[in-house]
Amino acid sequence: MAAVVNRRAKFDLDSGIPLTASMLVDSADALSATGSLAALNIPRGQVAVSIPISRLSSVSYAPRPGDHVSIIVSMLLIDIDSEYQTRLPNEFYPVIGPVTNEETNVLTLNLGGSQDYLDSIYSFQGRTEMDPLLNELMYILPQERQRPRLVSQILLTDATVLRVGDFDFKDEAEEVTAGEGVGEAVEPPVPEGEETVQVQAPPDVITLIVSPQDAVTLNYMMVSRVVMTLALRATGDDTVFSTESATLQFILDEYNITLPAKLPYSIEPRLDSLNLPVLRNDIPTPE
Repeated sequence: MAAVVNRRAKFDLDSGIPLTASMLVDSADALSATGSLAALNIPRGQVAVSIPISRLSSVSYAPRPGDHVSIIVSMLLIDIDSEYQTRLPNEFYPVIGPVTNEETNVLTLNLGGSQDYLDSIYSFQGRTEMDPLLNELMYILPQERQRPRLVSQILLTDATVLRVGDFDFKDEAEEVTAGEGVGEAVEPPVPEGEETVQVQAPPDVITLIVSPQDAVTLNYMMVSRVVMTLALRATGDDTVFSTESATLQFILDEYNITLPAKLPYSIEPRLDSLNLPVLRNDIPTPE
């Protein structure tokens, strides 16, 4: 007992855990020199990184420190011009012929038609097709801009949860400086007859322990605004698995979804989009 009394633990100790000398320090100064308490829980060779979460993307806030999760990403892909790095199709104009400016000796291209005419006719790149009924060659233009294509896939199969929500740096500072008269929390006085109601906001970030390469990948996904969703793994499950990327073609084939037939009747009223129901907890009311 003499080796333990008046010493400090580097981190929270569960009841019944074997106590070793490496878990204790002599003073608050020594505790501060060991780094943050969170860093003590990161294995050597790995790093911690935080990503944003919501109620639906975090299994309804089920993960807790020590849980293992998989990370599903969903992104929209489009075709682009590899040279211009712009969305296809390109705008194009007919070239009548080269023109050389005699004063500057600069070669330019003469485009046929006025600018308004060109914008209206050549704003989209089309293609030619033979009409089967009229037996005439038709020039086909797209009705709208290119639609992005959605794909979803598991990016990381196993990441360890370090913390859900922000780290409470205030409590940590108070723990380090306790007994020194610094960092003590002072609660404001509450008038008689009034009660204070503290509403805890739901967490909006989660901190995961991953490899350095996975941390770089998660940072790229976050900066690219890719949608990331967590899937909670079972306790002690270290199964290594692989999944197929979810695309529209994969879903239709894998789950045997039939393409709807063009019927002479339909549902009324007309539906052009799907609207998910609004849940009661999505709009919390103040208590």
